Parts: sequence; structure tokens; C-alpha cells
Amino acid sequence: MRLSPMKILFSALMATLASASCEAPRNCAPNTPCECQDAECFYLCDLRDQCMPHCSNFQTCGATCRDGCVHSCEEGQQCEVSCRNDCSVNCKTVGLCRAHCGEQCQARCEGSSVCDLQVGDNSSVQCLAAGSCTVECLGSCEVGCTAGACQVNCVNATPTDCGGGRWVCGRGC
Repeated sequence: MRLSPMKILFSALMATLASASCEAPRNCAPNTPCECQDAECFYLCDLRDQCMPHCSNFQTCGATCRDGCVHSCEEGQQCEVSCRNDCSVNCKTVGLCRAHCGEQCQARCEGSSVCDLQVGDNSSVQCLAAGSCTVECLGSCEVGCTAGACQVNCVNATPTDCGGGRWVCGRGC
């Protein structure tokens, strides 16, 4: 299995964060929001589904989750998320929002300086009022973008510009 340079960098960052930051609270349970404020936070939910990590007013927030996770970052510097399928990622007013999601990902990056998102098949992405937004679709996806600079890449095709800040990969407008 060949890892992309972005995935290698992301894995190294997650390892660094894990060694330098707090882990998720012990009472972090599926379908229950886990809060972290005014700190560097790292949520290790690799063995759990349906985690709901939430960071606000943070320096660095990182999370790894399995399926069905809902992750949100607000008012911080750097947000890094990795999850499998059926996840939701929401970054609002963040310096850097980076997310790797599997199939059926719902990602939203709003008012952030840099949005760097990789999503799987049947996913949707919204980049709103961001400085720049780069989206890599690993299957069919839909991207809405009102960022200063939008870049949409489809792994097996050329992105279709549907107009009005909307692009698609692997499906019609």
C-alpha cells in the first residue's frame, strides 16, 4: 500500500500531537460531546465509533476516529482530523483546517485561513469565506466553495465546474 506524502505528514503530526498534548477525557463516550477549551487537545478515538470531539479557543486540536464521528473546531489555530466513513467535520474560524475522511463525509470549513480536505466517495464539502480551500475527492463528491482560492482535484477524473462556486467529481451537475 502506497502512502501519499500528505498522509505521511499527517501521521507524523498526529504522533507529535499525541506525545505533547492531552488525550480525550476518560468520559468521552459514543454520541456524547467531548469538550476541550483553551488547550492543546488530541482525541484518540481510533477504537471507537460515533465520537463527538469538540475544540474551541485552542492552539492545536487533533482527532482520529473510526466511523460516524462528528468533529468540530472553533476559534483556534490548527485543527487536524482523520476519520473513516460517515463522518462530519466542521471547522469555523480556524487558521488551518486539515481533514482526511472516508466515504460519505460531510465537511464544512468556514471563515478559516486554509482548508485542506481529502474526502472519500459520496462526500460533500462546503468551503465558505475561507482564505483558500483545497479539496481532493477520492470518489464522487460535491464541493461548494466561496473561498478566496478554490482548488478541487478528482482522483480519477477532471472536476466539473457547475457554476456558482459548485464543483463535482464523478457525477453530473
